[in-house]
Amino acid sequence: MDTTGRISERRVVRALGWQSGDRLAITVVQRSVLLHRCAEGAFVMSDTPYVTVPSSARARSGVRAGQRVLVAADVAHDVLVVHPPSAVAAMLADYHRDLAGGEPE
Repeated sequence: MDTTGRISERRVVRALGWQSGDRLAITVVQRSVLLHRCAEGAFVMSDTPYVTVPSSARARSGVRAGQRVLVAADVAHDVLVVHPPSAVAAMLADYHRDLAGGEPE
C-alpha cells in the first residue's frame, strides 16, 4: 500500500472482475479492511485497476502510510480483504498456538 492508500496489486482486482465505475463499500472489521462491490457503495473504482483504502479506514485498521499489507481476494464472496501486519501476526499466533495444542490466552 502506498502513502495514499492505493494498493498496487492489480491481480486481485482482476480476479474479482472489478471495473471502472463499480461502486464499493468499505468497512473495518477488527483490524482488517473489507472492500466489496455494492450498488449503494460510497466509493467508486477509478479508471485504473487499483483500489484505494481511504484514510479513515487506514486509521481504524492501524495501517500506516507505505506499510506492507496482506491482500486477499475472496472471489466467491466478491470481497477484497486488506490485513495489516498486526492482524496477520494475531492470526499466525492463534494458528501456531492451536498447532501446539495450547490454550487461548
